[in-house]
Amino acid sequence: MLIAVGSANPVEVKAVREVLPNYFDFGDLIVRGLDVSSGAPSQPRNQREIYLGAENKSRRAFEGLEGCDLGFGIASGLVTTPDEKLPRLNRTLCSIFDGKKFFQGWGCAFPINRKVSELILRENIDLDAALFRLGFTRDPHIVRTEHGYVGELTNGYFTSLDLFKSSVHMALVDYRASIKK
Repeated sequence: MLIAVGSANPVEVKAVREVLPNYFDFGDLIVRGLDVSSGAPSQPRNQREIYLGAENKSRRAFEGLEGCDLGFGIASGLVTTPDEKLPRLNRTLCSIFDGKKFFQGWGCAFPINRKVSELILRENIDLDAALFRLGFTRDPHIVRTEHGYVGELTNGYFTSLDLFKSSVHMALVDYRASIKK
């Protein structure tokens, strides 16, 4: 089976590669990352932009790899909570595209420090830049590492790889439910 992941981020590709064998006996499973445009802002600020990014990445990955069976796209961004007193959350969505239909699943969400989210919104920068500028990390690309910012917050107990994998698992729930009908 040939799988395309719409991402140049090796952590997103690894998440798909590690999760898929838990659901299917693929035999020869090939997972390739493709650097595609999400068509969404680099730092999505709401669920609509997260959906747009994940769907575009999965569709463009599928279309960009000849003979592809499934395209995957993962996108994360800020979402608000119903109670404005609470901090914004970082949420991750995985979208799977089979050439005709999208299948999606939300992964875990975690709160983003209010100063960080305010800087992102005020200056239109991404999470990496805001975390680095405010001194929350010394790595200017922490979000794109396997450990990630959530790994910093959890002392490595739960990492960006885990976060991405949680969304892949949930998207596969949607996909498998549709093929079992």
